[in-house]
Amino acid sequence: DISCVIARSNVVLLSATESASGLVSTFGIYRSTNSGASFQQISTLTGQPNGLPYGRAHVLIGVPNNLSVLYTVLMARGGGTNGVYKSSDMGVTWTKVSNAAIDNLLPNCGDGVRMSATINSVVYIGISDSNNGGIVHVFRSADGGSTWMDLGLAQTSEASPTSVYISFVVMALFADPGNPNVVYVGGGDD
Repeated sequence: DISCVIARSNVVLLSATESASGLVSTFGIYRSTNSGASFQQISTLTGQPNGLPYGRAHVLIGVPNNLSVLYTVLMARGGGTNGVYKSSDMGVTWTKVSNAAIDNLLPNCGDGVRMSATINSVVYIGISDSNNGGIVHVFRSADGGSTWMDLGLAQTSEASPTSVYISFVVMALFADPGNPNVVYVGGGDD
């Protein structure tokens, strides 16, 4: 299954979470430099030569004001490392940028992970924690993934706020394009 497609002129990237054959070696990120006429898988068993290991790629996002910067979240398979990975060169090379708190939540989130980026290198990630009843943890990076702040559990905005339960599949996270200090988290029980 293809989870996302990003096009930047003649460069096209796509993220894959599943394959018909179930082969781990087919998960991950694929890149085209000829407008999608052909694709090369850039996720590899060892993560070499570009820094991206095999894994289910549930998220692939771009930064609105810097078309070269991309992020993906990999659920590693075959010896890779779970995490948030960043590319600053339209997907040619990747670096793991997540911290231990994010990495530790990823194995328990199923498909419940979403990211959104704003201007000025602000990035948000929301992770649904199946070990905690699907409650969503939200993290924010103000420096393009170099450091992450745990914003805690997503809360509703009613007079008596409660933690937000989000099912694994029905989840959305969107950073406000006009205010990088605001993020919206939504979803529900499927």
